[in-house]
Amino acid sequence: MLQDGGSGKYKKFVMGTNNADYTKLQREIDLANGDGTIRQNVNAFANLRPQHFTDAMLVRPTGGEHTYSMSSTFLIEEDQKQQKKSPLRIVNRGYYLLDEFGRNADGELQIVRRFWFDRVGGIRLARQQIFDARGEIESDIVYGREGVLGDAGEHKNLPLEIVVTRPKEKYSMRLTYQVPEKVMIGNQFPQEAFVLQNSWNLEEVDLDKMLRELNAGSPTPRPVPEASRLQ
Repeated sequence: MLQDGGSGKYKKFVMGTNNADYTKLQREIDLANGDGTIRQNVNAFANLRPQHFTDAMLVRPTGGEHTYSMSSTFLIEEDQKQQKKSPLRIVNRGYYLLDEFGRNADGELQIVRRFWFDRVGGIRLARQQIFDARGEIESDIVYGREGVLGDAGEHKNLPLEIVVTRPKEKYSMRLTYQVPEKVMIGNQFPQEAFVLQNSWNLEEVDLDKMLRELNAGSPTPRPVPEASRLQ
């Protein structure tokens, strides 16, 4: 995605792999404004990937190929439903933690996901953390208050608010439903509906090819002039 401050001057059809790391391809270009000072224009939307949200909304089931451990913890939190000066604003909330471990190439166990289950007033999935191969947090997903989605009332106890935080990409996004009762769940779509075609005949940029050339020591393409960020 080429970000030029929102003017739409630069248009590219970018191809790549959803879970690939293109950090090496990132270029920051400083632009001088009218006063001669340096500014940087950072657009978090350049870092959005589809799986960031599918991992949050379509939680992958647990499986026998993984190892699990359970523990409990307590956190001091603010209850947003209470008034700011209320003595009930600060709560000591208990959680059950379910850690999922997989094996790396060396056969060693490493953490893959951590599920936080709120113990207050029942058991509720409140948080999901996804880790990368180095054991660092890749996605931190918080599930808000629960409610009913759809007009039939059959999809109950689903989160009406989801907050996805991506520490590496340095962005956070809050997902909500304007009209929860109009949400449709269970519709089937053809496979081609999920394949984006270059129907605009835009110039194509293959990020995987660029990354292979960079790793092989080949020179990388020069940044487009006047663009504040190329990723």
